[in-house]
Amino acid sequence: MLDRQLGEENQVFARLIQREDYLIQVTLPPGMVISDPPETATILLESGQRKEIHFISPATKTNASIQGVSLFYNVPASSDLLPGMNVVAVLPLDSTIDGVVIPENAIVWWQGRPWVYVSTGQSTFARRTIAIDYSLPEGGYLNRSLASGTVIVVQGAQMLLSEESRAKVHVGEEGLGQ
Repeated sequence: MLDRQLGEENQVFARLIQREDYLIQVTLPPGMVISDPPETATILLESGQRKEIHFISPATKTNASIQGVSLFYNVPASSDLLPGMNVVAVLPLDSTIDGVVIPENAIVWWQGRPWVYVSTGQSTFARRTIAIDYSLPEGGYLNRSLASGTVIVVQGAQMLLSEESRAKVHVGEEGLGQ
C-alpha cells in the first residue's frame, strides 16, 4: 500500500519502481565534499557512451570500499546499465582545486607507494612521495601537496629510480669489503 501511495504521488519514485529509471549512487573521493550537488551530471559507460544523470538526494550511507560522501542520481533505464555495475561519474563543479597535474608516466611505485621525481637543480632530482587521491577523467592525478610550478620528471622517471637503487647497492657493496 505504501509503495502504491508513494508511486502515485512521486514520479521519480514511480519510475524507479517501474524500472523505467535506475538509481545510481555516486561516491566522491575521500575528503571531497560538495555543498551544492549539481542537478545534472554525466556517467561514462565502458562503451564510451555518455548518459546524463539527474540529482535526487544526498545518500545516507556511503560505499564501504571508497569511504567518500555519496549522492543519489537517476538515469533512464537501458540495456547498457546493469545493477551493481561500476561507472565513472563526471560532476560539473563551479569551484576549483589548487594543485599540480601529474601524468601517469611520471609516477613510479616503490615500497607500495607512488612517487615522483622533481627537479632540484639544473641536473639534479629528488624523489618525493605523493598522494593520488584525485584521479582526472583525462588521465593522471591532481596532487595538492606539491607547490605550483614544481618541475616534475615525466619521461625517464623509472630509469631514475633504477639508477638511484643501483647507486645504493654499489655504495653498500663497497662498505662490505672493508
